[in-house]
Amino acid sequence: MMDWQEGPAAPPEGAAVALQQHPVFASALKRIGRRTQALSLNWEGRSVGFAQIVLRRVGPLGEVALLSRGPAFAPDLERTLRRRAVAALVERLAVRKTAVIATPDPVRGGDPLAGAGLLEAMTPAVLARLDLTSEPAELRARLHGKWRNRLVAAERAGLHITDAPFKPAKAGWLLTAEAAQRRARRYGGLPLSLPMAFAAAGGPRATRLFEAWQEGRRVAAMLFLIHPPGASYTIGWSGPDGRDAGAHPLILWRAMLWLGARGIRDIDLGTLDTDRAAGLARFKLGAGAVPETLGATRLIAPGTRAVARWAAGGAVAREEDRAWS
Repeated sequence: MMDWQEGPAAPPEGAAVALQQHPVFASALKRIGRRTQALSLNWEGRSVGFAQIVLRRVGPLGEVALLSRGPAFAPDLERTLRRRAVAALVERLAVRKTAVIATPDPVRGGDPLAGAGLLEAMTPAVLARLDLTSEPAELRARLHGKWRNRLVAAERAGLHITDAPFKPAKAGWLLTAEAAQRRARRYGGLPLSLPMAFAAAGGPRATRLFEAWQEGRRVAAMLFLIHPPGASYTIGWSGPDGRDAGAHPLILWRAMLWLGARGIRDIDLGTLDTDRAAGLARFKLGAGAVPETLGATRLIAPGTRAVARWAAGGAVAREEDRAWS
């Protein structure tokens, strides 16, 4: 029986842990007034799963449980058990909460809730994941040709790259710049208070801000949140001089080397949107990132199962066959 238990818990040793599933993320959310719940899964006498749930009250839905980018599983837990565990977790949450919103990480490349009869609210997002486990020479060889050429040009442009923990008192300018970018380009993201809270909760090793300077002027920057064994690119900014000099390829390259040397296995570069942000998608893929499709976002609330069965018809079974064959 797959039995998720509430209480003090941590990801299993060796598990891949997305930002939203890392304990420091929960501590950061608490600092900005959000509530979380940690659940652990034991199987045959050992801890094999961890899930971090965000709890919010949403109007008429009441208290909603949000499962984002989880659960985190022990590396050796087989695929069928992982799939059963995700379904059991969602069922447990659905019994105790008015509504559940689940966007799980893939299980061996497949959507773990495919075919479960749940209402699909959003189609699967595609992330760009950048593997850092190779030697620097191999990482550089993996860069796409045009991206590598831009990197070489940036290395010759006289840029000076600095890196340090993110300190809002000194780097608050980046949050102001990001807020302006969001308004101008009409995109959203994590609350801008979260990087500050994450830095406070995790200490100096939890963040790294890389900045590019040219003739004493800051021309570009990229901020990473570190959640071992992974890291996540969170905010980026570039002025006109930074764009002309190709600062972002050089910053990302230096970040790859810095993080990889400290045991970080991969960087989550965020979603790939080839329609509305084609240039950014090319930048991420050019750096050697590979696409990774998440599970669809599904809503579980009173009546949604019936709606899902009516809307899906026989397609759910076919989707399941494709995902798990």
